[in-house]
Amino acid sequence: MPKKAVLGKRTAERLALISVFGVVATLVTSLLAVPVNVITGIPAGGMFLMIFVMPMMYVLFSFIMPFFPSATAISFVNGALMLFIPAMGPVGFLPKIFMQMGFGFGVDVIMMIFRKRELLAAVISGVVSTPLTVLHMALWFSLLLPQRAAWSFVSLLPYTIPLTLVLGPLGGLTGWRIFYRIRDSPDVRRLTFY
Repeated sequence: MPKKAVLGKRTAERLALISVFGVVATLVTSLLAVPVNVITGIPAGGMFLMIFVMPMMYVLFSFIMPFFPSATAISFVNGALMLFIPAMGPVGFLPKIFMQMGFGFGVDVIMMIFRKRELLAAVISGVVSTPLTVLHMALWFSLLLPQRAAWSFVSLLPYTIPLTLVLGPLGGLTGWRIFYRIRDSPDVRRLTFY
């Protein structure tokens, strides 16, 4: 008698895709944010780029994998991998996982609430998740980093928060536009049919 699979085929595909998307998010962060962080010496100094890129990626991933904890799971993988790179704080800074998961959870909740209105869900994901994540980062940095390093990030908040309210929704909108263009491809249709 054949053994019964522990994971179903769909579950295994989902887990593999979550891992791939988490790695992609980490690679994009490494290529865009890390050089800025290293040059400026500000923990999360590359956030001005990531304010646009993160909502774009997570909205796109959430539309490709339209089930509730998908963005949260992807953000966990991304946060765990980010422990090894100098982005969103120093290497080994454990709260990176919580900061990323907060962003992913925010996107998941908004996508769940507004699932029938894709464009609205994409824009609101950027409006809500991005500034809350920046504030979440400021809190963790203030609590756990040396005062000078924390202040170098916190002092940028008057510029960053208004920027998140503009670039976050634009990133979400861009993620939706990318999904809208690729949604009818056979691979994406197979993945989104859960």
